Amino acid sequence: LPWLLKNVTMSSAVAMMSKVKNKKGRRALERSAPKWNENAKRVLLAEGGKTSALTKSFLGQVHILKKGESVKFSRKNDQLKPFETGGEVPLEFMCQKNDCSLFAVASHNKKRPHNIVLGRMFDYHLYDQLEIGIESMKTIQDFGSAAAGAGCGTKPLIIFMGEKFETQPEFKALKSLLTDLLRGQTVDKIALMGLDRVVLVAEANDKVYFRQCVMKFKKSGTRVPRVELAEMGPSLDITLRRHRPPAAELEKEAMRAPPAGKKVKNTSVDALGETYGRVYLPGQEVDEMALRKMKGLKRERRESAAAKAEAAKPENEQSVVQKKKKNRHETD
Repeated sequence: LPWLLKNVTMSSAVAMMSKVKNKKGRRALERSAPKWNENAKRVLLAEGGKTSALTKSFLGQVHILKKGESVKFSRKNDQLKPFETGGEVPLEFMCQKNDCSLFAVASHNKKRPHNIVLGRMFDYHLYDQLEIGIESMKTIQDFGSAAAGAGCGTKPLIIFMGEKFETQPEFKALKSLLTDLLRGQTVDKIALMGLDRVVLVAEANDKVYFRQCVMKFKKSGTRVPRVELAEMGPSLDITLRRHRPPAAELEKEAMRAPPAGKKVKNTSVDALGETYGRVYLPGQEVDEMALRKMKGLKRERRESAAAKAEAAKPENEQSVVQKKKKNRHETD
């Protein structure tokens, strides 16, 4: 429904639900409406006015990695210039039309050869973007049948190496973009056998090295298998170029968290996400409790009774003598 979704944004989708007259249009608006738990992020792959064989190959590799969650355009589009004023308008329209929150635009010129622009959308408006340059690349096909053990739609294990991923804004943006691009569907649990790929992103000498390996589980004689890694591609050596961070107000709106549920009393959550509860019990009167008498204590009870009898014996004899004297005085 291009005529219907052309001017629909997430903020106005709910308002238009009452205006749609058929179920097909209502379902289309429900898919594009905002949700607290979003679906897997789709990526839009497009070519600019001029591209190179290296950038085309990069888009093809991303299309393979995001199979089922990507939309790839093969025609060139001179209007896709995200870093120029007004160049993001056609890109926002294409992302809105295809329900994509991520995009990758390929271009090539003398000033910025083998150029890729990675970015994200929020409310179908440009959120942030990062420009990278590809220096060298090996495709999945270059590694032969190494990728045979990797399945489609599985979640990879992503590892970032380098302190710049935590300190410099450009590297932090690249880490966030790659995580959104590769993580797929958000799940609560994952099986060990479901981890079949490892993505390693390392930083050295102001360059970023992207490597992907397939995990092979071997017998180890124990319940935990022995893991071997074999590079499967794609393999990239890239450099970071221009970066445009999100606007302050847009970032604040995008970082809104869903409302927390009703708070449970006397519970707390630690840094690892574990929930702890505190239970209050009334004071117990141990002295008045009827405890079970053990057979091993009978001897002690007999000995204590005999000791009490011995202590009370002199007092009894003295009382008997006093009574006899009293009776004699009364008779006299």
